[in-house]
Amino acid sequence: MSVVVRFAPSPTGMLHIGNARTALFNYLFARHHKGKFLLRIEDTDKERSTEQAVEAIFDGLKWLGIDYNGEVVFQSARIERHKELAYQLLEAGKAYRCFCDENEIEKLRHDSRSDNEKIIYPDRDQERFSANEKPFVIRLKTPITGEMTINDVIRGEVTIDACEIDDMVLLRSDGTPTYMHAVVCDDIDMGITHIIRGEDHLINAFRQSYLYEAFEKTPPIFAHLPLIHGSDGAKLSKRHGATSVSDWRLLGYTPETLVNYLITLGWNDLNKDMFSLDEAIDKFNLEKVNNSAARLDIAKMNFLSGLYIRSFLAPDLVSRYHHFYREVNKQTLSQEQCSVLIQAVPLFNQRATTLKEFGEITKFLISDDAITPDTKSKELLSDSKNIYNLKNLMLSLETLDVWSNDRISETFKQFLSDYQLKMPNIGPVIRASVAGTVNTPDIVGVLALLGQEKTLSRIKQTIADFC
Repeated sequence: MSVVVRFAPSPTGMLHIGNARTALFNYLFARHHKGKFLLRIEDTDKERSTEQAVEAIFDGLKWLGIDYNGEVVFQSARIERHKELAYQLLEAGKAYRCFCDENEIEKLRHDSRSDNEKIIYPDRDQERFSANEKPFVIRLKTPITGEMTINDVIRGEVTIDACEIDDMVLLRSDGTPTYMHAVVCDDIDMGITHIIRGEDHLINAFRQSYLYEAFEKTPPIFAHLPLIHGSDGAKLSKRHGATSVSDWRLLGYTPETLVNYLITLGWNDLNKDMFSLDEAIDKFNLEKVNNSAARLDIAKMNFLSGLYIRSFLAPDLVSRYHHFYREVNKQTLSQEQCSVLIQAVPLFNQRATTLKEFGEITKFLISDDAITPDTKSKELLSDSKNIYNLKNLMLSLETLDVWSNDRISETFKQFLSDYQLKMPNIGPVIRASVAGTVNTPDIVGVLALLGQEKTLSRIKQTIADFC
């Protein structure tokens, strides 16, 4: 069998990470089997579908490195085909016109719940009106008794009673197709062989299987992925924080990090933290996907992100940060600023877990704005003894004719010897003065990167502010 799978999101919001993982698993499966990975935008809900959401899907897939085969299929462009197939079923006696109004349907549902039986619509075997007398929907005739079993690759055999599946609507009274009908029509026409999606669609597999039978088509092979839950075990929602690809992107996570982490939420046959898409493609196997819900672990995500930040060569890391910076701030960094950041990477990449953090902890190196000391720094700089030491250190630094790591280090040693101090007496103070925080890497390296002019300017401003 030539494998053909599809990713079929509805463009009603940002690309959710659950949907992104579904796309990844479909992509891995298709590429592993040298098959096709198709993209279909299910945009028939005109009230909720937006162009912005469509663009978010395209942008999110591109950012994650997921490419698809052929042209994108827009479901809304196929409505006439959906109607045609619904009427084929109607003419074949496999569907019927249902003229029930809302009050009738509500009563039927109430009686069905009371009797714990399947709803039998009065028009199922004998239509009460002609097509031009009263509005109608077209419903599929589904079995009244018996059982249906689906062999799911991940969940095994799943069986339900036929009474659990209603005679579902194929076409609404305004002639528009329902989601359930449109999906099956599209999957048949696109030649889909496997449907890989979230387990919240499991009940839909039974409904859709009845439609495949009506069309005399063999249903695809189903594989329903476990859902992604928050750290508390509840279904992932906005209260857990970032839930979309764009959310994580704006938090400064790299695509490699998100791809690796999402793939391991349900599958990891590679037994290592960092791996490429090509490595995952080579080993991917649906039978090895877990059938229990996966929990989003932020600590593990940050650990993985930190591994990637430290793995990038300095120019690559700064290039990635610059792209992130442009996206968030809508402005660019200068070539000089990028050069400083490249030199800063060996000092700072061990301290950052995301691109955003890398920017935050190195901002003081490239900013021309006045430094605002944090709470701890203010406490240190409010001590007159520390300001006294800072003044004397500034005098020593002013005499340097060459601003280099070696000369700055020599100056510190001489200053500590002259004033009978140790580095812990002055290190946090100078950090607070030039960076606004006591948490920086090696202060000699920091001052060398900052430059003599900016270093002395910030020390002078600190002395003026705290004297």
